[in-house]
Amino acid sequence: MTLWCGSQRGLAGSQVLIAFAWFIFAALSAQCQSSPAAQVAGCPTSDHQAAATGGVANDSIAAVGPVIQKIRRSSFPELAHIDLRVRAFRSQSDYFRTRFSLSRFLFLMPMRYFVDVNPALFQRQAPSDGTCAIVAHELAHVASLSRGNRIRRWAWSV
Repeated sequence: MTLWCGSQRGLAGSQVLIAFAWFIFAALSAQCQSSPAAQVAGCPTSDHQAAATGGVANDSIAAVGPVIQKIRRSSFPELAHIDLRVRAFRSQSDYFRTRFSLSRFLFLMPMRYFVDVNPALFQRQAPSDGTCAIVAHELAHVASLSRGNRIRRWAWSV
């Protein structure tokens, strides 16, 4: 009798854990959609005209993508074979942020990293030298995340 009761409690606990994990995965996976980064070089950002169509978010990706690629090639050769993408996000306080693909992390797939750019960067006319410095800072985060195991990446993101 106690064996049956214990197994029922264990099964219920497992189902709750699975439901909780699914909920977290579903909530966070929306952040994992991306747009590929542009592949041309250039810095500072004020010299770039947005080449993409489709709104301010695409314009900011088109303008910052080349800067990221140039800094990546010149200062972070260890990121040459890293899947790095640029996405847009909205924030009142931040111009950039670094993330990794949660779905690829959970399904043990090759990792993909994101540098997210806030379109307000161009509306607020941030200085181009400062923008390049922040991009380098974000790429340092990507370099740090790309080393080590997945558990270390998870601890960093929490």
